[in-house]
Amino acid sequence: YSNTAIVGTAVAEVGRSLTTFGVTPSMSSYLIAFIVAPYQINDRDGMGILARPQAQNQTQYSLDVGIKLLKALEEWIDYPYASVAGMTRMYMAAVPDFSAGAMENWGLLTYRETNILYRSDDSTSMQQHRIAAVISHEIAHQWFGDLVTCEWWDVTWLNEGFARYYQYYGTALVETEWDLDHQFVVEQLQGVMQMDSLRSTHPMTHPVYTQAQASGIFDNISYNKGAVMLRMMEHYLTTETFKTALRAYIKDRAFKTTRPEDLFSALNRYDPNARSYMEPWTVQPGYPLVTVTSHDTGFTITQKRFLVNEPDHNEQTAWPLPITFATKASEFSITRPAFYTGMTFEIPMQGASDVEYFILNNQQVGYYRVNYDAILWGKISKALHSEGFGGIHVLNRAQIVDDLFNLARGDVVPYGTALEILEYLKEETEYAPWLAAVNGLTTLSRRIHADDEKLFAAHILDIFSKAYDIVKFQAPTATERRIFTYMRQNVLQWACNYGHEECSKAAVAEFHRYHQNPSVKVHPDLRQVVYCEGIRKGSMEEFEFLWNQYLTTNMATEQLLILQGLGCASSSELITIMLDAITSPHVRSQDKSNAFTYVINNLYTLPHVSRYLQQNHAIWAASHGSYANVASAFNNVLARLKRDSERDVINAFIESNKNILGQAAYDSIKSGLEDYETNKQFTLRNRDEIHEFLDNKINGGAATILANVSMIVGLLMLVLARTR
Repeated sequence: YSNTAIVGTAVAEVGRSLTTFGVTPSMSSYLIAFIVAPYQINDRDGMGILARPQAQNQTQYSLDVGIKLLKALEEWIDYPYASVAGMTRMYMAAVPDFSAGAMENWGLLTYRETNILYRSDDSTSMQQHRIAAVISHEIAHQWFGDLVTCEWWDVTWLNEGFARYYQYYGTALVETEWDLDHQFVVEQLQGVMQMDSLRSTHPMTHPVYTQAQASGIFDNISYNKGAVMLRMMEHYLTTETFKTALRAYIKDRAFKTTRPEDLFSALNRYDPNARSYMEPWTVQPGYPLVTVTSHDTGFTITQKRFLVNEPDHNEQTAWPLPITFATKASEFSITRPAFYTGMTFEIPMQGASDVEYFILNNQQVGYYRVNYDAILWGKISKALHSEGFGGIHVLNRAQIVDDLFNLARGDVVPYGTALEILEYLKEETEYAPWLAAVNGLTTLSRRIHADDEKLFAAHILDIFSKAYDIVKFQAPTATERRIFTYMRQNVLQWACNYGHEECSKAAVAEFHRYHQNPSVKVHPDLRQVVYCEGIRKGSMEEFEFLWNQYLTTNMATEQLLILQGLGCASSSELITIMLDAITSPHVRSQDKSNAFTYVINNLYTLPHVSRYLQQNHAIWAASHGSYANVASAFNNVLARLKRDSERDVINAFIESNKNILGQAAYDSIKSGLEDYETNKQFTLRNRDEIHEFLDNKINGGAATILANVSMIVGLLMLVLARTR
């Protein structure tokens, strides 16, 4: 198999044959692909799925959705795939061992099995989503990357930003009930903000001179941020104008390389300001924190780069700000922004002090965080705690949740204030705000002082209580929204992890039922929590049963679910067996990193894992490829540790084994130890405030925000002091 169809075969000599493929289009050499494998093909309408014979029963969905996606994307882009000479068909191959997730070789797309093989009775809803999205991403590359290729890796975002954009908005053309626009905001926009708030980030357009730099540029900045900028420009230009401009861009640059100037030129044909609004976001690192201050006649808007670890910096970087705002429910639908320049500007409004609330950045189209003065935060808090959340759009609720967690983390808003406002989550019923909350709580949980973990667990069970009652421990119904299914998975996972009695009992009972009768499987969308809780509360017998399922399943997606479950082992003996399994050939190289993460995400495993790495570092290095992987494992442990005694043991180990580790691995772990100290200081600096909130809530019966406005406003006054 190769990029183009076979045009001839001949027997060259006994035992050898010569296969001739059609001439490829003019294209970059990195897109050439050959596969020699005993594949079977499932094909129809010019598309075929190549897979090992045992996996042919897992190819139908990817074939069906692939055909639909190819048709939808070529219509959207107005450039038929088959109009390219030589591209008479498209093959997509499922590769059992594949370090990359997928690759867009023109006409012969390759995928890790978990990203293309699906069966409804053995794969989760999220895995189906992942498969459709990755296929859309790779098919989009046939135009953005293959037909039109970035000139050099310094502008990789011209390939990957577009592919990531269509990963969501292309899939949405076919899978119309998945609310992919909601998921994009939390997963992509909010996701990249984490990396982009660090001093170590880089601009989208960034010099690349070495092989290591070329490899490193394939990161969230090129993918996520690139897609976020495209979405921002789509809302500014309108979807139809954006589509028209991209169609012109593809036709102009077909079979050529491209630079950002070529894209800007295409956009500028339809709006002369497009380049001046978009380009600064591509050549400057980071993003702004926009602060809103209210007065009787309007609002003062100020921007300053958001650096989560440097709130007091004096950098004067400015961006063209896409501004929309809402003061009532009906205004959140206005997402076409007006751009403002300058560090400070005014938004005049008659009766500004009388509005119910003032929320900036409708549906989070713009790439920035927002902080408000005490009065405005108070109004937003009151609205969130009212019936229907005051009509605040679900994506703006997700924005507020994400901003509050990160503004508190960045020492801009006091933690007590943020956590009080976020108590509204007890009534939240939508996936996007809960996903933002889960992301924020995950980070916070790693920084909670060890002595406050019981209080934090009680807090988690409290805010998830109503959500648990809504989603229930049950398989998805035929009529529920797809993102409600995703929400259930998150809620059940957090509830069970933090000791929700009903959740734990239901999960363990379902595991025992499956153990007794393996022919009747657990519903795929419940497996993650059932496997985990069954192993956590189980013994060697349960562990061996699930491990045997891992060894015998023919589904790569099921193997990942089982590894997640096995990672919840709670005894020292079973944790050691799990780590031994990760180093063995039974766990594919591409899955070892994920399997290790599944283990250490259960914080009770960390001392055991640390000791294991110290005792088995040579085996770990051999099975993972180098001592760089040993360093990475230690650093992932250090990022979660909370005890100095464990830190000291790791430090002593690397000092006595420096020659074995090598200088690079030693230096890497030293850096991880420094990060541990930074994290520790963060915990100590914020401990009193977080402890006071948790203690008042759990032990003191603290009043809600609505009944305790004076305390909230007092706390919020610190917001202004910290941002001036």
